[in-house]
Amino acid sequence: MPCATNENLMPKHFYYYATSLLAGYVVLSLELLGFRLFAPYFGYSLYVFGSLIGLILFSLALGYALGGYCADKNMREQTFFKIVFAAGIYLIIIGFSSHILLALLAQMHITTGTLLATALFFALPMAVLAALSPYFIKILSVNQRQTVGISAGSIYAIGTIGSLIGTFLTSFYLIPTFGALATLFSNGILILCLSLPWITRRVGKRILMSMFALGSICSSILFYPQSSVGNGAIIAQTDSPYNHLEIVDYGKFLGLRTDQRNNLVYSTYPKDGVWEYQFLLYTLFAIPPLINNAQTSLLLGLGAGTLPLLHRILNPDLKITGLEIDPEIVRLGREYFDLDSNTNLTVIIEDARPFLARTHNLYDFIEIDLFWGGGEIPFYLASQEFFKLTAERLVPQGLVAMNIYDPSLEEIIAAPLINTIRSVYPYVYRTKAPHGSHFVLASKIPVDYQMIRKKIDTKSYDPKFLDAISYFEENTTPVEFKQDIAVFTDDRTPIEKLSYKAIFSKRPLLE
Repeated sequence: MPCATNENLMPKHFYYYATSLLAGYVVLSLELLGFRLFAPYFGYSLYVFGSLIGLILFSLALGYALGGYCADKNMREQTFFKIVFAAGIYLIIIGFSSHILLALLAQMHITTGTLLATALFFALPMAVLAALSPYFIKILSVNQRQTVGISAGSIYAIGTIGSLIGTFLTSFYLIPTFGALATLFSNGILILCLSLPWITRRVGKRILMSMFALGSICSSILFYPQSSVGNGAIIAQTDSPYNHLEIVDYGKFLGLRTDQRNNLVYSTYPKDGVWEYQFLLYTLFAIPPLINNAQTSLLLGLGAGTLPLLHRILNPDLKITGLEIDPEIVRLGREYFDLDSNTNLTVIIEDARPFLARTHNLYDFIEIDLFWGGGEIPFYLASQEFFKLTAERLVPQGLVAMNIYDPSLEEIIAAPLINTIRSVYPYVYRTKAPHGSHFVLASKIPVDYQMIRKKIDTKSYDPKFLDAISYFEENTTPVEFKQDIAVFTDDRTPIEKLSYKAIFSKRPLLE
């Protein structure tokens, strides 16, 4: 290839560096998108993180090698960037078929499915973008008469700056504002943007094509429609920094869903505003305040506000501090779930574990309803150290109640998790609820759980709630600590592996 003249030296340099900047941006943006796109189908777990990061690194390594080979073979710029252009087209096509592909791959083992999904979605674009660095280094050092050190340092520095921009812009703005798929399409068009100027010959055409591609990116972000999937009628959906959120109309009630691997609903709200106690598990959370006459409650896992709604009806004097890590869930709760109707509710946007570590407040009742999609409990909120923190935030006669989802016949999640709670609290009681749920009650002092109806004015409560109390009294049993069952700790809590086996594998499940 001929050397650039002085007239074209600056434009050439500009496009080499600008292309490296954009390529670095897309690489990190796509990696972050992988976590968000795959989460509704494979969840957030070490298996997903490891599979995604590992295969992306392999794709980048392959791209570096191929880029060096193309550079040494003196491949023409137009030919090289036609491959880059094809990668952009490929990514856009993948975006349009993403729901179908991921739904099929989700039927496989979590590791196999994630590896195949990563290869299918990102291997080609990542490899092609990685090939740009060694290709440009060769051109700058030979054709543009730069030293190899300056060429390599400049390309990698500018590419890394692009990656930083891609990380922050994708995480803090694009996904929360426009959603994962719109951001994926914008990256596909951005790849077209960085390749078109090199396919055209003249600098003027390069500028024109760059402006056109930039306009296309803005259009794809602003006007790409989000599709509806899953059971029920989706009446609203959005992306937050933590989840893809859907408000689903199931007929008599609205549900908040974050995971498409199953039909689990994390918050419910009766459309007519009348609670019919059709969800026994939720109703059980209203019973402990009757046992110890609780006046204050700390709710870890507020969600869209189902439990505050229930407490407003059955425990009207209970003052609730509700923690929710995702501000977008709280916004949806206020818009669709009448979250603000409970005037005794104080909402705090914060992670449960750091809050427990920093607060000095003591509570009569701590409610734990913490999940991050698909019924999985975050590992650091299922450890012995976590439950010790809850014990430190209880008054002497305080109660802790927890919802555990484990539909497996062997109770591979519930058994060690309840044993972990028992390792901290001297008195633990469990109640099996329908559909694989387990309601756990813990205390520092013995709990008289069989005399609740005799302590309350039964005429003041709905008969269906009294039936729930009877169910609790008849089906609750004390738990003893067992040496042969594991105790979860911050160091070792294999909750992701157990959740996959219990919830998403082809194992026999409870009806």
